[in-house]
Amino acid sequence: MATWKIDSPQDPRLEAFLDLRHRNPTWISGRFITEGKLVTDRLLSSGWTVESLLVAPRHAECYRARIPPDCELLIAEERLMADVVGYQFHRGVLACGLRPAMPTLLPLTRPLAPREVLVGTWGVQDPENLGNMMRCAAAFGAQRFILGPHTADPLSRRALRVSMGTAFRLDLLRSVDLESDVGRFATEAGGRCAATVLDETAISLDDYRPQSPVLLLFGNEAHGLPSELIAAADDRITLPMALGTDSLNVGVAAGIFLYALTRAHR
Repeated sequence: MATWKIDSPQDPRLEAFLDLRHRNPTWISGRFITEGKLVTDRLLSSGWTVESLLVAPRHAECYRARIPPDCELLIAEERLMADVVGYQFHRGVLACGLRPAMPTLLPLTRPLAPREVLVGTWGVQDPENLGNMMRCAAAFGAQRFILGPHTADPLSRRALRVSMGTAFRLDLLRSVDLESDVGRFATEAGGRCAATVLDETAISLDDYRPQSPVLLLFGNEAHGLPSELIAAADDRITLPMALGTDSLNVGVAAGIFLYALTRAHR
């Protein structure tokens, strides 16, 4: 482990943390950033590769014995940290991790459990909504989380912060053609796909009791799932609502669907 005292915002070792207010390390960069002690601690416990930590002096001793041998510990005053990231930052802990390879949904890397529940997204563009969904998935044991087209970056700072670092406990998978994967899911994986919809003619969540693994599909915050994806699914399920309420935030809805289905399967 290399430890460095940083005295200048121009120090080249700070490159990964520069101007985070206007810049988010993307898939192409191969990196991601965590903010705060809780999310960073969960990253360090995850087994994912951590390239460097940037911490205020008050946190340095806490991390000296915890970080991997090939990880750099960068120590800087909090005012300098704020200058580097480009906004007022009081948590005193940042980390730069390396993005692992993200497998595709199909073919499965391991068979489905008999009553497994998976989550799939299409067009969930708000990182905070996605973070909420990942947190719910982890809470209710839906370990496989499939990121379909037009979905936000699950490793963005906002998504990780709202997920409370539970994203590191999930198997993050991708689907570049979710409609095709949905069509193949039953024959190749032995499960069913359930599209969550706002439609009174769909099966009520209260009455939905599948006897096989289920891939729950959630759509865009404003428009839901595209019609062709709904048509490709095996089932359509809906959440009954009262007092003229026409919809719920997708993160809230995901929590309700996941609680109901994982409870039923148990």
